[in-house]
Amino acid sequence: MSKNAEEYSMNDDNTNQLPENLYSKSNYLISSMSSSNLLENQLMAISLQKIFNGQWFVNLETNAICVNLKANELRKLLKGNSGSFYARLKSTAESVTGKNVGWESPQKDSFDYIAVTIRMTYEKGVLTVQYNAALRNYLTNLERNFTILNLQTMLSLSSTYTFRFYELLKSQAYYRRGSDTNHKINIYYELGKLKLQLGIIDINDPKIKEKIKKSKSPDYEKIVTEYEMEKMEDCNYALRAEKIICNDKGLSKAETNKRLASLKKEKYPAYMEWSVFKRDLLEKMIEEINSTANDIFIEYDVARQGHGGKVAGINFYLTIPETKLDNIVVEEKKSLSPEEKIEFYEKLQDEIDLPLKIKDLQTICETADYDLYRIKKAYNVLKYSGKVENIVGFLISAIKNNYDIKTYEKSNRKSKNDKNSFNRIMENDYDIKKLEEEILAN
Repeated sequence: MSKNAEEYSMNDDNTNQLPENLYSKSNYLISSMSSSNLLENQLMAISLQKIFNGQWFVNLETNAICVNLKANELRKLLKGNSGSFYARLKSTAESVTGKNVGWESPQKDSFDYIAVTIRMTYEKGVLTVQYNAALRNYLTNLERNFTILNLQTMLSLSSTYTFRFYELLKSQAYYRRGSDTNHKINIYYELGKLKLQLGIIDINDPKIKEKIKKSKSPDYEKIVTEYEMEKMEDCNYALRAEKIICNDKGLSKAETNKRLASLKKEKYPAYMEWSVFKRDLLEKMIEEINSTANDIFIEYDVARQGHGGKVAGINFYLTIPETKLDNIVVEEKKSLSPEEKIEFYEKLQDEIDLPLKIKDLQTICETADYDLYRIKKAYNVLKYSGKVENIVGFLISAIKNNYDIKTYEKSNRKSKNDKNSFNRIMENDYDIKKLEEEILAN
């Protein structure tokens, strides 16, 4: 160990002492938008389990959180990986130390980028990973807002997208227990934001950064759509230029097609079309998780813009075995202080783009028992439903009836009225003024 480092705990043989090889990861890190390869994610998972077991130390020069990973231990944990192990570690070190991850500011007036890993060194069979000191509270001694993960499950996943997808769903499941029948949890993702969070579209791309910085409240769907169209245009231009070059060189049709196919694979935006995203990525990720993990089972359907329109988002439905519920929820609900409630209202205003008064926010929050997930689910139904005059009444009705987009559609179809008529029924289902008075009285 370096003379510049202070050792806190280094019990190298204790890695597998936790039941089922479990470790914790901050939801702050899980929800970050970043692009990373599979080995980067795997090394982070192994490091976090070391940290969870107290096997970390601090570099006194940088205050970095440091973890030592033995090469022979890594080879054992990462079995099945081909090629030079040293070369792969070196390539990963070069990539990860120059990479930032990003989060929205609470006020959505800025975007924060931070390097998670500031240094990787390899010497005498030991890889030392140094994590940014600014993230200490999100790496060590986690007390709230984290997710329990199984290292063996994480290391068995075959792609970086599946790895990230599983983390995201597990972290969202963290917020829920028992509010849906048969422990089926509904999680909704807008398609563009999901691509950013999976790393399909790199948040570090200068074009993406620029688009985000231009807006105080980034519209990720618009940003992703614009980015994909620009990339497609750039790709088409490059293909036309390459075809001209091939013709000038007198290349055969087969050789020309080969070069064009290679160029398109390199430059065309990945998984841009919904059919490709569904066939080549989404269904493969779900199939792998359902067959590999024993703690969640995933089903899904899509939400479209209008009848038969463009896919706007995806509803995921997670079935959780009864015996696994306690591994998902790691923070019990507690009564909030007045200060914490105000903080919650501010956070909610960032999550739902609606012109609501504080008393309206309070009514909605009290109705949902300050469960952010329940409110966001109701908000997604609101956005899907179309024109609504009484927004607060609609949201309260959706929360109390536990509506998601799928159940809302089902109830709407059963109604003899048209969609707008059904919306008005929901809006007027509760006496908002009376409800507000009751809440304020308490």
